[in-house]
Amino acid sequence: VDRMAQERPRVEEGQAVAFVEQHWTQAVGTVAQVSSFPSYDDQNWFLKSSAASGPRFVLKISSKESRREPLKLQVQLMEHLRKHGITAPYPVPSDEGDLILTIQSVDDSNNPCTHYARLLEYVPGRLYKDFRPQSFTLISSLGAYLGHMDQALSTFSKKVPERPDFLWDLDNSLMLKPYLPALIQTNQDKVLVDAINNTLAEFETIALPYLKSCERRGLIHNDANAQNIIANDEGTAVVAMIDFGDVVNSCYVNNVAIAMAYATLWQPDPLAAVCQLLKAYHQVSPLTPEEVDILPILLQTRLSASVVVSIDAIMKNNADPDDPYLTVDAKPAATVLRQWATQPTSTLAAAMHASLAN
Repeated sequence: VDRMAQERPRVEEGQAVAFVEQHWTQAVGTVAQVSSFPSYDDQNWFLKSSAASGPRFVLKISSKESRREPLKLQVQLMEHLRKHGITAPYPVPSDEGDLILTIQSVDDSNNPCTHYARLLEYVPGRLYKDFRPQSFTLISSLGAYLGHMDQALSTFSKKVPERPDFLWDLDNSLMLKPYLPALIQTNQDKVLVDAINNTLAEFETIALPYLKSCERRGLIHNDANAQNIIANDEGTAVVAMIDFGDVVNSCYVNNVAIAMAYATLWQPDPLAAVCQLLKAYHQVSPLTPEEVDILPILLQTRLSASVVVSIDAIMKNNADPDDPYLTVDAKPAATVLRQWATQPTSTLAAAMHASLAN
């Protein structure tokens, strides 16, 4: 966490406005309004043009560790989604026709550093997290949106680099094992510890063999959490997904499993909530029976990752165990894992199959 804070860009408001007015005179012209958006390792500036129609944009400045090729892939991906009618924060070309530019900043030691910058169209609406606990109507809308997105991305033809060391790719979930000793050392909650151990054991023996042989794979968003989803102002429909920094080439079932994992959080009936999402997704992008069988393992593996990575970050940074940023997903994820600890995954899978039959 501290390392990311040091890498985050430090572009001042005036510099951000001048940069946009210099390079996007045709799209933006003069900036009439500016404010900052929260971000983990990037820096985001919201900008409103003084033009009569008042178009709005987000200037996204990447951390100094970011590389151009992954950002280029994200740009290509968003343009691909536009062609298929999927709403996303589309990139805006500069006056010179560039979609990725560079901007100067300084680090903690006041040394100059260079960052990549992109101007994206602003997607109006409210964050999905603002409607917690989300209604089944909104959850179903998310399932349908993800189904349409996966269908669109199935025709994405650009080569996607593999990310074998990326912990947040469900395929790589055995990377969680080294975190377990710290979990056991710091956590007296035997029910939670056993639930995570059992989940990873089932992942290794049941889910992973399927994932290794899975042919239904391609580029997936990979991070449908409540901070990356835009809903309409009424909270009745999902309008867009944002933040494509975690995209990976993986099995499509992983994408819906991740969304289902986050959909359990803060829900009074987590199983009913995920069945709503699954049914809506399946109607657009059908899953195989074998994929539905492993969904409970996959989604609990993602919940386990949220818990153990949070505990590791708190220990390494000597942070407050109740730090809201580090525990935003971990606490409710732990609640679901405890609640389902006595439920065989076959029972959860049966409920999911039943929801698709209705």
